[in-house]
Amino acid sequence: MLNSIFDLTPAHLLKEIIIYDDCSEDDVIITDLVLKYGKITGWPMEKIISKRSDERQGLIRAKVNAARLGSADVLIFMDSHCEVTPKWIEPLLVPIQEDRTKVVVPIVDLINPVNFEYSKAMVARSVFDWQLRFKWKYFDWSYFDTPENNVKLFRSPIMPGGLLAIDRKFYTEMGEYDSGMEIWGAENIELSIRVSHFVTFFYCFFFPFAMTT
Repeated sequence: MLNSIFDLTPAHLLKEIIIYDDCSEDDVIITDLVLKYGKITGWPMEKIISKRSDERQGLIRAKVNAARLGSADVLIFMDSHCEVTPKWIEPLLVPIQEDRTKVVVPIVDLINPVNFEYSKAMVARSVFDWQLRFKWKYFDWSYFDTPENNVKLFRSPIMPGGLLAIDRKFYTEMGEYDSGMEIWGAENIELSIRVSHFVTFFYCFFFPFAMTT
């Protein structure tokens, strides 16, 4: 993930990169290697904030604590199995600049876990069923007959849990992620409920991220 951020992100658009290690096992800690790569690419290393927890907290509490280290106007949450594509950050930031109560997520493309081949995914909204299970709801092809629908934002009831952009103060006003949760699987729905109380929705845009499956 960080390699693609170093390679594909204009440094002036990121105030800081926060690497939060939730007490990984010693044999999988790669923070030093990542930092070395950042230096090789010429990334401003003063923008890197690296924090390791003294004990395992779980994914959601780790996200809460990592976000509290941030000082930029916008927080972009991204799990470690995600990769970015060229021009990834601008479409996340512009809608929030226009309206700070918008929470923006990208279309999630795929990376083959066997050969790491990148492929595009069909455009879909994130939804859930009555058992609170995450699902994709795909657009009818006729939706794209309208040219502007191929590029404009669209509303989505919830988000994939691993990546989103949100105004930092708005995130705090909503109460952050629920620190009572430990692992992934409900944070996408939980945060969407918080957002809905502020009379807004998650917004998706067509510029893809890639995620392993």
